[in-house]
Amino acid sequence: MKKKAGEIRDNAAAYKITYQDYLLLPEEPGCKIEVLDGVIIRDPSPGTRHQITSSRLQRMLTDYFSSKDPEGIVFDAPLDVTLSAADIFQPDLIYVSGKQRNIVEEQRINGSPELLIEILSPGSYQRDRVLKMEAYRKSGVPHYWLVDPVERTIEAFVLTNELYALNSAACCDGVFSHSAFPGLEILLKDIWTD
Repeated sequence: MKKKAGEIRDNAAAYKITYQDYLLLPEEPGCKIEVLDGVIIRDPSPGTRHQITSSRLQRMLTDYFSSKDPEGIVFDAPLDVTLSAADIFQPDLIYVSGKQRNIVEEQRINGSPELLIEILSPGSYQRDRVLKMEAYRKSGVPHYWLVDPVERTIEAFVLTNELYALNSAACCDGVFSHSAFPGLEILLKDIWTD
């Protein structure tokens, strides 16, 4: 008897993997693999616009945090961030403060970093804006930024009373600043590609 599509999805959802299972997954060239609530998510590798934005933003954040928090570290993908045994992500940019250095392990960040940044791609828009935001909120990630290189926006959310609230936003060629990070000013025109 042939299975219906719904049955296949039900069977797939019934089996949830953990970090130990994740470590055994084979690498897939050209593919980014994450786990959300035990379910494997596969996305194509990001394009050049995404990577240029990520690289430029990482450089600016590294310069800023090296003067404000010399013990802190800004990482870029691919690097696993395990928020629980069944939530494993590879955010585009990760800032771990000097006070959190204990969550930095040899192969992963094991816990909630101070700041996670996702750079939106056409295939990740809804997942980054809804599903990952909810997972990061539940895990207590204090700061979550969404960067959209197509719309040329940055939105910064702050965890307040267990909910994310928009703290700061900027678009186009404006200046992005954030009340939790005094002195941080990002000229958006410097991170976008033409």
